[in-house]
Amino acid sequence: MIQQLEHCLEIMKYLLLVFFDGEEVIAYKTLVSYENDQSVLIDHQDIKRRRDIVKKATIDRVECILGIEHQSRVDDQMVLRVGNYDFLTYMNQMKKGSKLNGVGTMTLYTGPDKWKKPRRIKEMMSVPKRLDQFIN
Repeated sequence: MIQQLEHCLEIMKYLLLVFFDGEEVIAYKTLVSYENDQSVLIDHQDIKRRRDIVKKATIDRVECILGIEHQSRVDDQMVLRVGNYDFLTYMNQMKKGSKLNGVGTMTLYTGPDKWKKPRRIKEMMSVPKRLDQFIN
């Protein structure tokens, strides 16, 4: 499965082209592997997570971390799982004492049904309009 996902890098290249209106902002050949095993200690439990694909890239001379998650079935909690991966990536950067690089994760859904679940964490919340700008 993971070997198949490596082919998703071609898809990622295409998606990034689409996201940036056809402008190739990432030199595809400069994508480099990034630490994939992540863990954090919560309530005395070591929680370990592993993304399907994670790469470090440079966009406009700024380093960032890009992940791809493969999902073959609709999952109510997918947006929270991706948020957890992103959070752990930030925590691991902080542990190293390095400047935080932005993290972006795309979910590649290949299931037969249309994806009708939240795409952003905020879509799972009830947020008063007056607080909207303060909620991530």
